[in-house]
Amino acid sequence: MDWSSFSIGNAAGFVKGPGLEFDDLLRSAVTDITVGSLTLAQRDGNPGIVYYLEEDGTSINSLGLPNPGADATEDTIEVMANQARRADKRLRISIAGFSVEEYVELAERLGPYGHIEVNLGCPNVWGGGGQKPIASFDLHLMGAILSKVAGFTNDGFDVKVSPYSDPGMIPQVANTFLKYPVRHVVSCNTFPNGLAIKDGKRAIDIEYGGVAGNALHLIALGQVAQFAKALADSDTKVIGVGGIDSGTRLLAMRVAGASGAQIGTAFGERKAKVFSEVLEEVVPLAA
Repeated sequence: MDWSSFSIGNAAGFVKGPGLEFDDLLRSAVTDITVGSLTLAQRDGNPGIVYYLEEDGTSINSLGLPNPGADATEDTIEVMANQARRADKRLRISIAGFSVEEYVELAERLGPYGHIEVNLGCPNVWGGGGQKPIASFDLHLMGAILSKVAGFTNDGFDVKVSPYSDPGMIPQVANTFLKYPVRHVVSCNTFPNGLAIKDGKRAIDIEYGGVAGNALHLIALGQVAQFAKALADSDTKVIGVGGIDSGTRLLAMRVAGASGAQIGTAFGERKAKVFSEVLEEVVPLAA
C-alpha cells in the first residue's frame, strides 16, 4: 500500500489564527494545517457549555463557528502561509459563508494564501429563528456556491460535507462536485443534532450538537467508501475524517478509500503529538 502521497492534518475547528496550536502543528508530523472555519464577520460562537467528551472518546459540540472573521484574519493568513511553506506544510483555509455571496468573498480574499476548503456541513449555527440550514443537504445551493467559488481558486478547492444517511444522495452529491474543480471531498463533518446527557441533564447548553470522535468513526468509514466509489473514475479524491485516534483507525480510512485523513477530537484532546503517535502506530500495521 503506497502511503507516499497520503496527506494528514488537523480537522477544521481548532485553529483560528496564529498561536499555540498553529505553532505546534508547524513542528508536528502533519502534511497539512487547516485554519478555520473562517466567516466573513467576527463570531463569538454559541454561549455557555458547547463541548462535551464522553469517556469512550465520543464528543459533541455546538461551538457555533467562533472565529475572528476575515477582516481580522486576512493580514495574518499571509504570515501563516509563509510559515507553513517554510515548514514544508500545506496551509488549508476552511471557509463558511451564510450566503453564496459570502462564500465568494471569502474565497476571493483568502484563496491567494492557501488551499480553500469549502465547509458546507457545519450543523451548529443557531440564531433567533432556530438552527440554520445545512448547505450539504441542498444540491441546488451547493452548486450555486461551488460555481461561484471556482472562479477564485487557482488550483481547485476541497469541499467538506455532512454525513448522508440516504445512500442515494451520495452519487448525486458526487456528480454535483464533478462539475467543478473539486480536488478533495472531505468526509465527514459532525453528525448533526446529537444529544448527550450527563448526570441527568443535557451535557451542553445549546439544544443539540454535532457528534464526532469515536461514535462517528464507522459512519465516516462508510461515507468515505461510498464517495470513493462514486468518484472512482475521476481525479477527485476523498479525505477521511471522523474518530481517527490510532494507527488502526488511520489504516481503516486508507482501506476504505481515503487518500488523506484529518484528525479532530483526538487532536483537541492530545494536541499535535497525536499525529506522530498515530503515524508510528500505522507503520507496522501497513507493512
